[in-house]
Amino acid sequence: MAISFCKNNAYLSLHSLILILVLALVLVVAQSNNVTNCEFMKYIVHVVNDLPNNEALKVHCKSKDTDLGEHILGTSQEVNWSFRVNVFCTTLYYCDMQWSKAHGRFNVFEGIDADLTKACNYKDCSWRVRVDGVFLYNVLTKYFEHRYKW
Repeated sequence: MAISFCKNNAYLSLHSLILILVLALVLVVAQSNNVTNCEFMKYIVHVVNDLPNNEALKVHCKSKDTDLGEHILGTSQEVNWSFRVNVFCTTLYYCDMQWSKAHGRFNVFEGIDADLTKACNYKDCSWRVRVDGVFLYNVLTKYFEHRYKW
């Protein structure tokens, strides 16, 4: 019986060691993807209709897990939501946007996009939808950057 106990004990030790190594690897991968320590950070995304002449904008935003529904925005109206970034910084929200002259699908938040998260000052992404495309407010430059064309 002592031999059986030793074998079981060795098996448990090997199993525990493998489990610890896998967990350490997961943490290393998470940190390598984590340029800005973004895990669990709270963000707010705003999408504002900045089209002229009371042009309606249809917006439908979602992530892999969350569908925020379709919204019809009048001029200067917005849709906004908040969320926390996942541990691997792979959180992605995109919006289908349509108005009378154009339509498109645009990423409005992507956790692994260091330029975007920095422009949002790691908390607040403000988008403006205009005739010539979709613009992101860069907190650092205090300027709306033209990010997407129709």
